[in-house]
Amino acid sequence: MEVKDTYGRGAIKLFRWVNGRQGSGYKIMYLWNWKFDLVFIRYPVESYIDWHVDPVPKGLEHHRVNIILRKAEGGEFMVMGNWEGVKAPMTQPKRRVIYFRPDIVTHSVSKVTKGERWVLSIGWVRKVK
Repeated sequence: MEVKDTYGRGAIKLFRWVNGRQGSGYKIMYLWNWKFDLVFIRYPVESYIDWHVDPVPKGLEHHRVNIILRKAEGGEFMVMGNWEGVKAPMTQPKRRVIYFRPDIVTHSVSKVTKGERWVLSIGWVRKVK
């Protein structure tokens, strides 16, 4: 089934593994996409996500909660910018639940070197007040 995504980037397919937008080896599967999205993200060995920000249309803000279901060697979520008072790259390797604003925080996932990383990601947008 194909539906429009909630962030203005185009159509997505539900319940199918597709290559991630970054083209760096990870796979995503949308499970839900109405009012919020629910996405599985699978990172096999050698996959990663480069530093980026996820833009949304003007007047919206993007919120996301990532739940790490399976850890791997490497595959650490990293943020850059003013995150909890730190203005430099930092990792969050011990956290299994991570809330962040992908539209304003530069973020990445380091290369998976062993095993497979699985993440359940919940995202939503809301109007700026």
